[in-house]
Amino acid sequence: MSILITGGAGFLGSVVAEELLSQIADDIVLFDITLRRMNYMEEHSNRVQIVKGDITNFDEIMDFCRQFNIKKVVHLAAIADVDLAEREPLRACDINVKGTYNIFEVCRRLDAERVVFASTGGIYGKTRSPVPEESPYGPTDIYGATKVVGEVIATQYAKSYGIDILVDRLYYLYGPGMFFEPISPFVMVKNSVEGKSTVFEMGGDQQFDFTHVRDAANGIVLSLLSDRGKLKHRVFNISSGKRHSLYELGEIVKKYVPEADIRIGPGEMNIPRSSQLDVSRAKHELGYEPKIEFEDGVKETIMWLLKKL
Repeated sequence: MSILITGGAGFLGSVVAEELLSQIADDIVLFDITLRRMNYMEEHSNRVQIVKGDITNFDEIMDFCRQFNIKKVVHLAAIADVDLAEREPLRACDINVKGTYNIFEVCRRLDAERVVFASTGGIYGKTRSPVPEESPYGPTDIYGATKVVGEVIATQYAKSYGIDILVDRLYYLYGPGMFFEPISPFVMVKNSVEGKSTVFEMGGDQQFDFTHVRDAANGIVLSLLSDRGKLKHRVFNISSGKRHSLYELGEIVKKYVPEADIRIGPGEMNIPRSSQLDVSRAKHELGYEPKIEFEDGVKETIMWLLKKL
């Protein structure tokens, strides 16, 4: 029996795979449209397979899942760049919606034991924080909308076919290996390490629920391996469960990159997302506990970038 991770060579998928390898004896198959080898693949070469594939190609997914006897799936593959999804909505829907449907349908036909679908806290839109899972959908961008559709499909597949699907809503991931979206607050980290200036005319008081990638990976692994009989719910917020301002992020960056040129104005940006998720359900049912302190995570990200120079 093997575990499939779609998007397995990506920022989050590679960390999820490493976490799984340290906890279980199952083989791991990394399914991704872009291939990238990680250091741990040398140590676990007999347990890790990486295959190139496209989640929008149903037959391709089916063939690989049969070939590797896939019984559990972590579905991470998606266009996660909010700005790119806005520019290319048809492509975002093709990958995030059709691709997700394909994964669930393959799992239905092959009688998979468990599927974990990575969604986003962006499905809530802007509402009172901290946001519990019972809050209604209110996405404000195409990316969030595609994830809502994915969640609806997941819910119906679970009801109609009895597939054991769990949904993890992730939020503002960061850490070594991350992709720096131009609209992300973390672009100041990359700019500072590269000797570039960062200017935010406003937003210093804006707060974000930044989640270290290892905490997110831990939440996903807990979801995948949890005892279904002990779970009361199928949907979980997975984040730090804390708020950190743009000012705070800037001060941490300056502490470790003293020459950083960061200028941030006061007030809040017009960001239609809530500042914090409520993770009490994940803590109670999954045993999830964020472990990476924000400053430690930012420092680690800076050190990773410095090594790349």
